[in-house]
Amino acid sequence: SIDISEIKKTPISWVNRIDSITDYDTELTLLDFINFMTDSKIKKKRLLEILLTFNLLEKNLKKKIKHTPQEDFKAVCLAISLADNYQNIVIYDFIRNEKKKFELNFNQILREKLKEGKAILYLTTDLFYACQIADRISFLKNGYLMPENPILYEDIKEMDVMKLYKQFLS
Repeated sequence: SIDISEIKKTPISWVNRIDSITDYDTELTLLDFINFMTDSKIKKKRLLEILLTFNLLEKNLKKKIKHTPQEDFKAVCLAISLADNYQNIVIYDFIRNEKKKFELNFNQILREKLKEGKAILYLTTDLFYACQIADRISFLKNGYLMPENPILYEDIKEMDVMKLYKQFLS
């Protein structure tokens, strides 16, 4: 599990929300982008393993970013972030507005990381999605965790999500 006070002291993999691929150099190929963002063969091997989960093969990586579907670009960004293999992973609202298949592949990767003993902190405004994947839930209100100790999944599944929201955020 993640001790929030320890995050500053240890390296983390940060996976940020991507709203548009136009924010990136669209003349690069996906492979050029990967080579620019990764520095070791070991990291590239882990990255390619993650991309296989999304059925992205090396031939797909030769496309220019501007000709790439956004979900493929997001898969590459996710793979780059997770290829570092750090113990702690922080993900910010990564699957917003994605297709169900992408979400299922993303959830599969999260489950694999959990089996490897990684700690995942998923930050989202989508409480319904969080309840599907979380083993614990907390809320942020004015910069503070509410409740201070996260609610365990066993307790969450017995609760009404709207009641949780009203209890801690209203």
